[in-house]
Amino acid sequence: MHSSLSSNFPGKIPPYKVQEPTPGAHPPTRSITIDGWEITCCSTHIMNALQIDEAATHLSIPLPEMTFADNHLTLRHEPSGFTYTFQALPALSKVKVGAGWDEQGGGVRVKHADEWGKTRSTGPSPLSPETPLPTVPVKPFDWTYSTLHNGSCSTSSTSSSPSSPSLSTSIAWRPASSGEVIDLELLSRPDPILYYDEIPLFESELDDNGTSTLSARVRVMPTCLFVLLRHFLRVDGVLFRVRDVRVFHLFGSNKVVREVSGWEGEYEGVKSRLPPPFSDLSPLSSSGWVHQTLSGRRPPPGVKLEGGTKSWPGLGKTTEVLVLDRLEKNGSQKSQETDQ
Repeated sequence: MHSSLSSNFPGKIPPYKVQEPTPGAHPPTRSITIDGWEITCCSTHIMNALQIDEAATHLSIPLPEMTFADNHLTLRHEPSGFTYTFQALPALSKVKVGAGWDEQGGGVRVKHADEWGKTRSTGPSPLSPETPLPTVPVKPFDWTYSTLHNGSCSTSSTSSSPSSPSLSTSIAWRPASSGEVIDLELLSRPDPILYYDEIPLFESELDDNGTSTLSARVRVMPTCLFVLLRHFLRVDGVLFRVRDVRVFHLFGSNKVVREVSGWEGEYEGVKSRLPPPFSDLSPLSSSGWVHQTLSGRRPPPGVKLEGGTKSWPGLGKTTEVLVLDRLEKNGSQKSQETDQ
C-alpha cells in the first residue's frame, strides 16, 4: 500500500498504520497511527430503549429519534497527551433547556412547536408500552437540537487511554494570529487519502417539520489531518442553519488550528437559489449544498427577527490555536477534561 501511494505522491509519506475493526468486536473501531497521532473512529447502532430513557432523564430533553451514543471520533496526540473527542451526548448536553430557553437567542417557533414539545417524553420510551407515559408536559427545550458544542478536549501526559487520569496541564485555545489558518490550498490538492471516515452522531426529523443532524468526518493525508464536525438544521418553511467546527493539524508542526463558523438563512431565500429544474427540492436536504449557498458570494437573506428576539449565538466565525508544545512542557497539574 505504501509503495503504490508513493508512486502517485511527489512528497514523502510518513510511516503510518491503519487498524481495521477486529471481526466480532463490539464496538467496532477503525484507527490510524501517524506522526505521533492516533485517530480512532467507532460507528455502531443507535441507542436502545433503556439507554434512551436514561440519557433523556439525565439531559432533561427527549433525544433525537436516531442518537448514536456509542459512536465517536477521537484524536489523541501521544507526545502531549492531548485528546479531542466528538460524541453525541456531550453535544446534546449543550442544547438549551428550561423556561425561557428561546429568550437566550436563536429560538425557532413554528405552528406545531409548542404542541410537539408537549407530546415528547423524557420518561420511559414508547418502545416500552407496558410503562405509561407521563401526563405532564416535558421541560421546555430547543426542539431543533441546535448545539454550540465544539467537541470535548482532555489532557493526560502519562497514559495512552483518554479515560485514564494522570498528570496534565490546562487546555488553552488562544485567538489565531493572521498567519495561523487552515491551509485550504493544501486540503484541495489531490494528495492520497490515507484514512477517511464519517461518523453520524444524531439525526431527527423534528416530527416532519424538517431535519436536524450532527456528524463528524475525518481525513488524513500524508501532510496533515482534517476534521469537520457539522450541525445541519432545516425547519421547513422557516430557516436553515449550518454550524461547522473545523480542526486542522499540519504534520511536523506544534499547532492545532480550530475554526468555528455558523450561518443562517430564511427558508424561501435558500430555496430561491435552487438550480434548474426548480421543482427538484433534493438540494435542500444536502448540508453541503446549503452550506455553499449560505456562505457564498451572494448569500440569501438572514432570518428576520421579531421585536426583542436575540439572534442565534452560533452566527459568525472564530479561529483559535492550541500549541501542543505547551501541553508537553507543563505536565505537573491535574488532569482536565473540558467541553471546548
